[in-house]
Amino acid sequence: MIAPFKVSELEGTGYLYSVNEVPSWWLGPSKSTPQGKEHKKKPHSKNLHMLLLAKYKSYIAVYASHGSDWNRILTAIENNELKGLTPIAPELLNGAFTDPNWPMLAVWMKGIHPPVEQKANSKQLTGLNIRSALDPFGDQTYAFSSGRSKLNKDGEDATLGLSPSKHKIWLGHPSCFDDFCSDTLWCLKALEGAKRRDSPIAELARPLSKVTSIGTPTEVALHLEGEMSQWNDEIKDAVSALDRVNLNVDSPHGVVINSASPRKDKVQVSAIRDGCVASTVCLELSYSDATGRVNASLKPVSGDSKISDSLRILIENEDWAIIRYDDGHVVANGRAYMPSYNLKPFTSWNWVDFGKTLGSTQTGTDITREKPTQKGEKGNLVTDLSRTGELGDDSLFSWVHFHWGWERAGHLLCDDGAGEIADFVHLADEDPDGVSLLTLIHIKSSSSSSPGRKISVTQYEEVAGQAVKNLKHASPKSIIDKLKTLSSGALHWVSGTINGAPTLSARKGGKAFADELKRRGDKVRLRVVIVQPRLEKKEYQATLQQSSASITNRVHQLGTLLLETEAACRSVGAEFLVFTSEK
Repeated sequence: MIAPFKVSELEGTGYLYSVNEVPSWWLGPSKSTPQGKEHKKKPHSKNLHMLLLAKYKSYIAVYASHGSDWNRILTAIENNELKGLTPIAPELLNGAFTDPNWPMLAVWMKGIHPPVEQKANSKQLTGLNIRSALDPFGDQTYAFSSGRSKLNKDGEDATLGLSPSKHKIWLGHPSCFDDFCSDTLWCLKALEGAKRRDSPIAELARPLSKVTSIGTPTEVALHLEGEMSQWNDEIKDAVSALDRVNLNVDSPHGVVINSASPRKDKVQVSAIRDGCVASTVCLELSYSDATGRVNASLKPVSGDSKISDSLRILIENEDWAIIRYDDGHVVANGRAYMPSYNLKPFTSWNWVDFGKTLGSTQTGTDITREKPTQKGEKGNLVTDLSRTGELGDDSLFSWVHFHWGWERAGHLLCDDGAGEIADFVHLADEDPDGVSLLTLIHIKSSSSSSPGRKISVTQYEEVAGQAVKNLKHASPKSIIDKLKTLSSGALHWVSGTINGAPTLSARKGGKAFADELKRRGDKVRLRVVIVQPRLEKKEYQATLQQSSASITNRVHQLGTLLLETEAACRSVGAEFLVFTSEK
């Protein structure tokens, strides 16, 4: 034990101890050491560590040279094993150790959006002042993890690091013990009278330290993490079993809030495949203010057990769920956040009556069915793209076939499949100026067709991410090269007229489409279209008039997502439109 000390207004004590640790280079008795010698027994190195406790008034600072010591202390506080102690709230640390006028030299950020190829899961940025370098659209789905600021301390420039969620700060390397005590006292005094600040950077999502008071869960989605090659067989099988499955929260009757301490919610979730409920599960959410976590467990209720087992693996075992709440909060990887939403409305909507009969030979459209299907050998429904546009097929693919095949002159290609450019690509006839419109169409079915269905951000996230990801194919040359790799069985239709009547002739393969696009040269303008009928015009317009924060936050969530997608499209010179439900 270190003898108690007192320096100015700071008093404290500490401990020195040694730990026998295995070197990181040792991989087992059959592996060689860096010197090429083999160790039959596990080698150990004796390392000396220090733990210091320093107190000023009611504040205590802890210095731990061994990384696990602080985590053990936090765990003991959370389990009430160290009574009378409370970690400094992240909001108070933000207020004491960050300031909008201090240049932020480095920032580490964690994404709370679903992992997609075109957006990093985490970011590390360095520069003269990262506050000025953030993307107001693209970065608002990231949460501040830690950062380093430049400030004036006692008349001299200094750098200060902060990790509020871990209750950690760091302030350079002291030259001696007195300097260490002086820096520690400065930090503890900074907490006196500090005003709470939700986030060190206002544009980023704000993590919550208290989670029991957040709103009602309204949406559940999966976000798959890591590379497929790194998944084990159990995860691969689970992902495969959930192909074409949408998750729908059966609200309001399917959500039971138990506000007693500790809070526990029960959420009934339906797994929808091809417009039918394939399985129903109960998602149990437990909330802990002590740890700041929301833990999920899952129990099957009815339906396909393979789907419920797969959901349990990905949600309960892997923690790969994103849960949205009616007040705008988002839970990702068990942590709750309040994103910084843009208040500017998205306006590029195209309202469509999907119930309207398509031409004289078609039916209305079932917005919960994305692709044409037929019964397989075991009676289950399997995708059959050859039925696109077939009499009686009411899928969204057939809706696109009618509106871009029959109603718009030009070439229509179905590019659905792995590595696709889009679900459909349409090349319009040349306008009077010789310019051709090339449209990339991305489609996603709605999990519900009920009138008055609520706004769902999750329903748009996947298709918007796909649209942005495939902007890498934005140039005609890239599309031509890609189309040449399509199989000869790819679906291709050409519209025209015979004796004044519209016609639509079918061809095979993508080569003819690629040749036609190549013939148009550089006089091509690009449009990106999302078809997702979840949102109803009446419901959307009604929410714009609401004063409820829970409702307006959902509108801002959706608007932020689509404005970010629109900005990405504009960066490659493309127009962006969203087709959704008139009624």
